[in-house]
Amino acid sequence: MATRFDHFRAERIEVRDVNVYRKYSEQLDHALRGDFAWLDAEIRALFPETPEVKAQPFNVVRRVADMFSRLYRQPVQRFFRSPTGAEVDFAKFRELYAASGIDRALLSCHRKLVVQQSQIGIVLPDRVRRVCLRTFSPWEVDIVPGNTLFPESIEHAAEVRCLVEVDRVVSGGVSTSRYGWIVLTPSEAWIETPAGNRSSLYNPGTDDLSHPFGEIPAFSIATEDAMTGWSMPPVDEPLRAICVALAARTGDLAHILHFQGYGQPVVEPDSPEFDGVPQSNAQEVSLGVNKILFLKSGKFRIVTPTAKVAEYSSFIEALLRWYALTRGVDQDQFMKAATARTAVSRRFDRADRAEERRNFVQLFAPVETRLARLVAKVSNHAGMVTLPEDVTVEVRYHEPVDRVDPLNDAMARAKEYELGERSRADYVVARDNVPRVQAFERVARNLAEQSFLEQIAKAPAGDLGRLVEAPSNASA
Repeated sequence: MATRFDHFRAERIEVRDVNVYRKYSEQLDHALRGDFAWLDAEIRALFPETPEVKAQPFNVVRRVADMFSRLYRQPVQRFFRSPTGAEVDFAKFRELYAASGIDRALLSCHRKLVVQQSQIGIVLPDRVRRVCLRTFSPWEVDIVPGNTLFPESIEHAAEVRCLVEVDRVVSGGVSTSRYGWIVLTPSEAWIETPAGNRSSLYNPGTDDLSHPFGEIPAFSIATEDAMTGWSMPPVDEPLRAICVALAARTGDLAHILHFQGYGQPVVEPDSPEFDGVPQSNAQEVSLGVNKILFLKSGKFRIVTPTAKVAEYSSFIEALLRWYALTRGVDQDQFMKAATARTAVSRRFDRADRAEERRNFVQLFAPVETRLARLVAKVSNHAGMVTLPEDVTVEVRYHEPVDRVDPLNDAMARAKEYELGERSRADYVVARDNVPRVQAFERVARNLAEQSFLEQIAKAPAGDLGRLVEAPSNASA
């Protein structure tokens, strides 16, 4: 007798086409960088009988990535702490981060994360007192699970492979690149060429492929969980689809206008010959902006067909609006609104962006600590700078200020100051991302200057000289 649990007990085998997954991921990375050569093949597949249709690429992928990846666009404040409470000089950490361009690398990671939905990062030794943070998209990564219960976990992986260029030859204006792998295991790390040759990653110049980290020296970050049987989540396929659709439909629209919206010269002769030219040779009539056409007999005119493209144009705009609606993107980011929007509607959009921002802050919080510990381990192993490996990191990001309604915002802040819910220093810290001491100094100085200016405004004319000289003497 069959039961409702029989489908769980039956053997399940799933075969996946990983090549399609890698193809979509690679296409999104190319689009993010402004490379749309891959669109030609997509257009040929959509219009196999119309080779005249050309792709019209737009930077939709880059726009979406830039819209949501704002955490590291402004300098951030990192607070390094030791779990033991011991006194540690973290100035070396900050110097190493600044020299290595960690913020710039994390900005690149964030931009790719928005469109790829996952990233793998590794820390490599670079030059003296400098490391290199490299992040990889799904098409560049192959993860061999060490424990099938945790297929997406880097900590439980048996092996992680990251695609890397190992050789480049330029000849006759043609560049040929050969790729290999960075291979990471819990005990070894090496660079592997297509021929199978291995070179040590963390012990360059030696045959020692081992590393002392005791784990795979990498971190992962993802905006979605991986499906069962996968090690990484899917890429943002709707974003890729809208990129292809916009390029294809706009190219098709241009094709229609070119072949249906042109001016067609028409000759209407009064006799079998048109100014001495047989009708069969009418194309020999010389036309152009610098030509004068003198007609002895017959008529000449330009007929312009009317291409029916209004509905097509509306459909393209609707595609963008539908995507913006489902992605949580402000439609005005893609096109100008036909009507004015109220401050209330803009506030709702700002609230949505703030929620998206908070989600990314939570995602990057554990990554920052994981990254700091990897930087410390790599630095210590390479003999660069001795750093504590059990460090924890707290990051304070720059809060963007969207001045949708400046007057209303100022009144709301004044009410918060009055009720004691917020101080002026809190606002300066959040707006400019400066240390709290510096914010207090700035607010105190501004209030003192404002009080002084109010005294000048109320003082009699004879006292102005004395008031102006007082601050000068005090500063001297």
